[in-house]
Amino acid sequence: MLSNRRSYHTVRFQARRLGQRMLDFGFPESRPACLLCHRPLLDSGVSPKGEFALPENVCMFCRQDAQATVNTPTFRRLSVDCSDGRPVPLIVLAGADYQGFLRNAIRQWKYDGALELTPWLTGLMINAYRARVWPDWRFNLLVAVPPSVQRLRQRGYHHVGILASALQSPLQTPVLEVLARPTCSADPVKEGAATQTARNAAQRRQALQAAFVLQAGSGNSVAGARVLLVDDVVTTGSTLSACAEVLYGAGAATVVGLTIANVR
Repeated sequence: MLSNRRSYHTVRFQARRLGQRMLDFGFPESRPACLLCHRPLLDSGVSPKGEFALPENVCMFCRQDAQATVNTPTFRRLSVDCSDGRPVPLIVLAGADYQGFLRNAIRQWKYDGALELTPWLTGLMINAYRARVWPDWRFNLLVAVPPSVQRLRQRGYHHVGILASALQSPLQTPVLEVLARPTCSADPVKEGAATQTARNAAQRRQALQAAFVLQAGSGNSVAGARVLLVDDVVTTGSTLSACAEVLYGAGAATVVGLTIANVR
């Protein structure tokens, strides 16, 4: 029997390290590597199953981590101050907590171009949606939180827009680009400045003042609509709240946030 000092996680880490050494010894560097951990891929006999499975180029070790670290969907209630001064609740659904394997996967998908993870991440969001939304409740629009100009140039792709497009068919809800970043306003992400993830709640709110506007000609589409607002991660909720204020100001009937993960 194992002692208390040799916990399950310690033994598991040692076994994985030994397995990695064996793989490094037995396979050359030219062998295809795991999308996430970059270990040489070894056929484990496990093939992806389902529309929202991890891609084939994810190793068996990362698959084990995914099964062990992904949690149940989370639910948060925020508040939005509308232009007429009335507070409106903003419900935010998230697929899981932002930790462990999922945190690493999101970072690589978001910053390193690991877009093959999109179906799996989308599956987490759909689980959260189905766990909290009544089957007969339908949204009229999927709206993605727009990125800053600098971030879009750095990444080369609109990662949240990709999520919204992937959600369009399973949720049977059209995507419409109704939000934008005004080019004349100060961008909250500049060279040498802290990103949103490095700011506290007060700093986020200040940076996001007037950061989002309604695109010209989108008012008729938003008025009276039930909007599902899509983002990747919710931390303080400042970004989603700022977007929701614009949507409610344009006459949206309901705004609900849907994200991959929630930062506790």
